Amino acid sequence: MKKYIILLMSAIVASFILTSCVPDNDPWMDRYNHTDPYFNGGGNKNGNEDTAVSCKITHIWECVIRRSVVYPFSAYVMRCSNGKYYYLLRYRYPYELRVGDDVSFTVSQYCKNEIEEMNGHKYNGGQNANENEFPDLGEYLVASVPIETTVSGTFPIKMCTNLPVLPQEYWCIVTNGNKLLFVTPDNIDFVPKPGDRFVYSVYTLFPNSILQAKKL
Repeated sequence: MKKYIILLMSAIVASFILTSCVPDNDPWMDRYNHTDPYFNGGGNKNGNEDTAVSCKITHIWECVIRRSVVYPFSAYVMRCSNGKYYYLLRYRYPYELRVGDDVSFTVSQYCKNEIEEMNGHKYNGGQNANENEFPDLGEYLVASVPIETTVSGTFPIKMCTNLPVLPQEYWCIVTNGNKLLFVTPDNIDFVPKPGDRFVYSVYTLFPNSILQAKKL
């Protein structure tokens, strides 16, 4: 009985966590000077910015994001015609999004990269989102074998992924195969730039999130 009570309480806490996000500072933007072509100010810092956004999707990736529970939440990360990057947890809008679609949405007042609610969507017949394949043994939470790839572009973004529920800084790496990878400053010891060749590993359940990376 005690085990079931603990599981129930964990589920209640998780449901609260999924909709929570509180403000933080922006240490990543102070740490690096971004000059490559993908960077367009992904980490918004203006807390008074209007939370209603209408734009067109110019790039989109389908990915897996970890929240504060160890579960692979399906999500979209997208670059929009306003030059900013956003992510959307797909349980909030279970329909396909594509390049060229017109969208309107509300972002979190505390995490300006997180889409809180979709308000409108018009299909325009563009290409599907790019996605990462799960490594072998993807049903288990184990580290993958090392994977080698090349940087095509990079941009910063904030995501709510851990406890305490704060917008955490991530560096997004787009590979030559147009796959999207996330990495925190603690898990990388170099500033990725287009053309860099590097090797990385991920948890097999989270094929977008880099555990470790080494420049070659």
